[in-house]
Amino acid sequence: MKLPRIGMMAAVIMAFAGHAMAADAPKIDPAQRTQGMKEAPPVVQAAGLDCTIADALYVGQGSTKVDGKDVDSKVYEVACKEGLGYLVISPKGSAPEYYDCLALKSAADAAAKAGKSSGGQTCKLPANLDPK
Repeated sequence: MKLPRIGMMAAVIMAFAGHAMAADAPKIDPAQRTQGMKEAPPVVQAAGLDCTIADALYVGQGSTKVDGKDVDSKVYEVACKEGLGYLVISPKGSAPEYYDCLALKSAADAAAKAGKSSGGQTCKLPANLDPK
């Protein structure tokens, strides 16, 4: 996995914290799925991920700091046929960053166990909820 730029990851994931996964199966907006399936493939390719997309979801859009400047970013979740899913952040004009769903879920679970809100994004596509 690519080593993340912590500042960028924290800023963008916090911006999308409202989309965090609930305890029950999350509802998936069909329009967000359609948009994700259309827009995510070139982003995944640009990120250099070894991922044949089985499902994708457009999570949202926000702003993050890249090299000290505010940059518009889009966030996608992808489920890969190879097994592991990712949250992919695509800042306009910069290389995409990605974070595996399993690591995001583990961090959220650890925060919950410690009695804290993770404050971050987790994956919600069915294939990413229980990766095998």
